[in-house]
Amino acid sequence: MTTANYTGEITAEGVQSIRYTVTYLGAPIPEPEPEPVQEAGPSIIPWIILAVSLMVLAGGGAAVFILLRPNAVIYAMNARGVAYKRLGAQRVSVRKPRLDFTKLREYPAAEASVKLTEKLAHKLAGRLITIQLYNGTRTHLVEWTDGMDSYWFAVRDEG
Repeated sequence: MTTANYTGEITAEGVQSIRYTVTYLGAPIPEPEPEPVQEAGPSIIPWIILAVSLMVLAGGGAAVFILLRPNAVIYAMNARGVAYKRLGAQRVSVRKPRLDFTKLREYPAAEASVKLTEKLAHKLAGRLITIQLYNGTRTHLVEWTDGMDSYWFAVRDEG
């Protein structure tokens, strides 16, 4: 009788006439217990996504506000000819300077005054601005001088 300590798998190959008897002594090896599942606390990822989304929306809103706010205001004398009445404000592009009086809430009776912001007038210095009226268009050459805080010019509707 032979005794041996063996660990591993037993397979037989080759001669089939030898018989082995294996006797297992001792306790079987227990299966490892699964690791306990830890309860996840509140995740911070949704809060990060929400914060980033709000920052993007706020930044986009600020950009739209800055880039699309009116930079030209149109005034006309009131009916008694005593004071100027604000008729509306429009955004004038530097690339294609244009005002459209036909889109005002109230069309000027005969003459209107236009006030351009300092920044816009400085950028348009020496260029023509087109003013759309009901009976055609007018143009005005912006004659900006350094030191001005705004630029005013008059538009007369000869119609």
